[in-house]
Amino acid sequence: MRGIIFVQEHNSHGHDATGAFRPKAAEFARYHGITDIQFIDNHKKGAERAKALLTTLESRQNLEVVAYFGHGLSYGLATAQIYRYDNGGKKAFAAALRKSTGAGARLLLYACSAGVRGGWADELSQMMGPNFSIYGHDRAGHCSTNPYVTRYPAGSAGSEYVIPGTTHHPQWKNWVCKLKCERSHEPLWLRFPFMTTEAILAECARYDHTKPKRHDEHCPYHEHHLKCEVGKKHPEKFGGKPLPAKPSQPHAHR
Repeated sequence: MRGIIFVQEHNSHGHDATGAFRPKAAEFARYHGITDIQFIDNHKKGAERAKALLTTLESRQNLEVVAYFGHGLSYGLATAQIYRYDNGGKKAFAAALRKSTGAGARLLLYACSAGVRGGWADELSQMMGPNFSIYGHDRAGHCSTNPYVTRYPAGSAGSEYVIPGTTHHPQWKNWVCKLKCERSHEPLWLRFPFMTTEAILAECARYDHTKPKRHDEHCPYHEHHLKCEVGKKHPEKFGGKPLPAKPSQPHAHR
């Protein structure tokens, strides 16, 4: 696949680069056969970071995918320091994308909040037109397992969300589990931006999140929720056993 990956180079909040952005970018590159990986030096000043990314992007041609692994906000790309208007803003970024990508290309934002409705990705999509797809997240979360994924322009189901209706969709729990828990050499988070909504939902429908992935392993998603307040009160909702009824306490005599 003809693509380029931009990834945050240094840790800025805990192990965000070495624990998430860099390993996930490397996994994405291996799976899709992309060798063009560009590190965003987040020790440099904001204007320098933005200029370096835009200059690099403009020098490429006929890309099928541009992937970004870094921090995001509803109004821009924090690691790259490219916002609505500062450091060139959306117009400069859109111009660089037009020069570097071909028809049907995709921008994948493995970043927090940049995919919120009415935000960065939504506005950029309107500038790029209907033949260019942008994927992002509408809130904070892990770059590869955040289930609140949006797509602009809206997908075939007519929703900005990859899973229409999000938590109300019958396949939502399977979608979450596949992103968080799937033990596979072809995990869904690497593939779904290149799939239709129908294909994603069909694959989720075939996934049984209640079964252990190995004989000694249980779904971490359910293990987590069994420990939360809702899970403690209603573990059967997450694949656990109902709690035994508490014995009634005799009234003390006065």
